[in-house]
Amino acid sequence: MGVLDGGCDVEGLVVRERGSVPIEFALAVSVLLIPMVVLVALAPRWVEHRAGARVAAAEVARLIVTGDGSASTELRATSLGREIASNYGLSEVRVSLCPTGPFDEASSCGRLDRGEVAEVRVSVLTPAVDFPLLRSFGAMWITVSHSEQVDLYRSRP
Repeated sequence: MGVLDGGCDVEGLVVRERGSVPIEFALAVSVLLIPMVVLVALAPRWVEHRAGARVAAAEVARLIVTGDGSASTELRATSLGREIASNYGLSEVRVSLCPTGPFDEASSCGRLDRGEVAEVRVSVLTPAVDFPLLRSFGAMWITVSHSEQVDLYRSRP
């Protein structure tokens, strides 16, 4: 065997110079392609849960600014947020009305005057990795806030 037919002769030893494309391809698929496919498969679930939290926050904020500011209105708004989130398949939901701090959950908006802003924060617990028809691994909170202004020319009941 000589240099012309794919090998090189080094002191009587024949060394084949073949590529390692099959090994590199297998590594590339397992290290790069499979995690990308998993990420693409998981992203729609996260987006769906974020959209559900956004809808819940917007509806709760709208109910707060159109309500009379009583405790029953706030209770109704909180239960509305939980109901909307459950319609999106979200079981664990936190609804914060007019939060004063970043982790404030037990707050109240009270009666809002014209032009004031009501902020609502909705947090939903979503699986970090959720394989359809298999099982879920881990969990993460997705938090969305929405602000709604009381109409400037709104008349009170």
